[in-house]
Amino acid sequence: MMGDPVAGTYTVALTGDVIMNTPVSACRDADVMAAVDVLRSADVTHAHLEIPLHDFAGADVFGAAEGALSWMRGPIRIADELRWLGADVVSAASNHSLDYSYGGLRCTIEALDAAGLPHAGIGVDLAAARAPAFADTAVGRVAVVSATSSFPAFARAGASRPDAPGRPGVNPLRYVHVVDRSAAGEVMSISARLGMWVVEDGDEFVVHPPGLHNSITRFRVRPQHGPPSTACDEDDLAGNVSSIRLASATADLVVAHLHVQAWDGEAGLMSTTPAFAREFACAAISAGAHMVLVQGSHAPMRGIEVYDGVPIF
Repeated sequence: MMGDPVAGTYTVALTGDVIMNTPVSACRDADVMAAVDVLRSADVTHAHLEIPLHDFAGADVFGAAEGALSWMRGPIRIADELRWLGADVVSAASNHSLDYSYGGLRCTIEALDAAGLPHAGIGVDLAAARAPAFADTAVGRVAVVSATSSFPAFARAGASRPDAPGRPGVNPLRYVHVVDRSAAGEVMSISARLGMWVVEDGDEFVVHPPGLHNSITRFRVRPQHGPPSTACDEDDLAGNVSSIRLASATADLVVAHLHVQAWDGEAGLMSTTPAFAREFACAAISAGAHMVLVQGSHAPMRGIEVYDGVPIF
C-alpha cells in the first residue's frame, strides 16, 4: 500500500522470479486464480521475468556456453500471459537473461514489445538496458530501473561509441570483494599457486584465469583489519543512480530493482543480504526511488526494511 499526492492510497503488487514454461490462462484452479486476482486487483503490478522468451527460431538462438545452473526459457506467448496475469511493467535483468545467447535476448525484447509490456534491464546496448521502463497507469506514471549483480561476463551490456556499436546484454551492478591486507595476501598467494593472473591497480587487484583479462572478480584492499565484505562497482552504481534520478524526475512511482544471487559470506547464510545490495538500495532511495526490490536469492525470505520512509524488500 503506497501513498500518492495525486491518487491518494493505492496498491502495488511485486512478484519474485517469473519462470513460466507453459501458459496458465487456461487454468481454473482456485488457488491459482486467487493469486491471479491479487496481481490483477493491484493498481500497479510489477513482474520480474527470470527467463528468455523464444521458440528456438531466428539467428543465434542457442544455449550459451556459460550460464547459470540450467538453461531456461519460455515460449514467446508467455509475454501475452504476463499481460493476462495483470502485469503493467516488467524487470528482466537476471543471471538467466542470456541463457540462449544474444538471439534469445533479441527474441525476448521483441516478444515483450509485441505484447505492449514496458520492460527494463535488458537491451541492445548498455544505454537501452539501463534505461527506465515507463508505464502509464490509472494512478500515474510508473518507472522501473532493473539491474543484476549475477551474470556471466559475456552477458554484461556494453556502451556504444561514436566509432563502434554497443554490446547487447543486461544492465549490470558489479561488485568488489572488500578484504583487509591479510586476506588479500592469502587470496593472491592461492591464486598465484593455481596459475591464475593477479593484476594489482592501486588499492584493488583482479584475479584472471590464464589468458584472459576481462574477469569481474575484483578485490579492494582496506587498510584496517576486519571481516570480508562487498561494495558496489563505482561506475555501475553511478550509472544506475543516474537512471533512477532520471526516472524520478518524470514518474509518480519509481521502483529500483536488483536481481541478486549473492549473500553475506561472513554470516554464511543465504538468507543474509550482502553489503553491496544494501549500498545499492540506499543509493537508489537517495536518487528518488519510492520502492526497492532486491530479489532472486533462492533463499528463505530476507528482511523488509524502511529507509528514509521508503520500503526495501
